[in-house]
Amino acid sequence: MSSALSPGPNKLAANYSQLNEYQMIMGKDFFSSLNKEHGGCLRVLDMGCGTGELTAFIADTVGDNSDVVGVDPISDRINIAFNKNYRENLTFIHGDSSSRFPHYNEAYYDLHFSNLVIQWLNSREKEIFINTAFRILKAGGRLAVHSLEEQSEILATALDLLLNDGITKSKQPVAEYFVNRAEFEKMLKRAGFDIISSENKPASYKFENLDHFLNWIRATYYISESKLCGRKMEEFLQKFANHDGTVTISEPSVYQIIAMKPQ
Repeated sequence: MSSALSPGPNKLAANYSQLNEYQMIMGKDFFSSLNKEHGGCLRVLDMGCGTGELTAFIADTVGDNSDVVGVDPISDRINIAFNKNYRENLTFIHGDSSSRFPHYNEAYYDLHFSNLVIQWLNSREKEIFINTAFRILKAGGRLAVHSLEEQSEILATALDLLLNDGITKSKQPVAEYFVNRAEFEKMLKRAGFDIISSENKPASYKFENLDHFLNWIRATYYISESKLCGRKMEEFLQKFANHDGTVTISEPSVYQIIAMKPQ
């Protein structure tokens, strides 16, 4: 299975490891709430783990006797994850939902966790993602998905600014990749899951300045650096920057779904 994210320079992976606080905050909040509300789990698969900071948090939370596996399609990110976030109870694998990660073909895991990944997958990849989750979960195991229904205006505008300034990048989530919460619930039910909870959880994060914001986008979307047009930058600042020079990204359409494989 190919991913909309593809390998890129190691520098971008390293920058992502340093700049992914926004994703980390949302992911930690989501995992902490579901772990508290629905009981602890010992065997966890983190699909789309990036550079592994959130996966390491999960491994620390569930304890030394757990078995946590992080999977990501970008080899540079997995290399950083292995070197930076090693734990005895944690394994990192370069791959995706169609890969032969540990226990990929048996009902083994208590939790299949995914933070801000679904919007990177096309329709066929989403089907593979869901079917894989159903296959590898034990009866009563849970699939926890944190995703976006659409792209915010500020992010779409910033990406347009970067991509139309002569910068070469891999791919980005396109409009048809985004799926709303109700439609994703239907996909889960068709695969055999029961929906435990489903809700929208708007999120926001303030970047200290425009450079910080743009560097975060480059690291997240694997966009190589290039000189930006001053006029375009000024137009962006006038529209989106706060009075103190900070830049706030607000995501009104973030949703969290927890589904269960029937007993």
